[in-house]
Amino acid sequence: MADALDRFPVFFGTFERRFDSKRRIALPSEWIPNPRPDYFLGFFEPGERLLRVYPKQFIDHLRNYTEAVIESDREAKIALRGFFRRARYLKLDPENRITLDIGLADKLDFSSSVVLEAEDRSFVIDDAIRAKSRVDDDDSSAYYDALRRVTELR
Repeated sequence: MADALDRFPVFFGTFERRFDSKRRIALPSEWIPNPRPDYFLGFFEPGERLLRVYPKQFIDHLRNYTEAVIESDREAKIALRGFFRRARYLKLDPENRITLDIGLADKLDFSSSVVLEAEDRSFVIDDAIRAKSRVDDDDSSAYYDALRRVTELR
């Protein structure tokens, strides 16, 4: 398993981008794996209204795993079907842009400005305003956790 994961690209950094009129967003050039893929796989998480994006290598790995699992593990088979039902192929054009289809764009309800945030072997596309709000929430909860620890020490 570790060998398969070593073939996946690793993403670093956070980038702010804007959609163009055709719902395309440019990916950072350092996030384009070599060899260059034709597409990425986007996984929509309805509760969070963000898009997790995985490289083609992940899709290939998942396909191989699916073939091995289909005969032996019914629960894994159901989980994988659910995953692919909510997944979208995001074609990568020659200018390193991906396009969100209109249905997905409506579900995500993004403003024109989004944040691309690396998460090791995948990345997240999130609305810039909601992402800022999540960061502020995280900062305040960290503050209160630290305050609670300090008061418990006294």
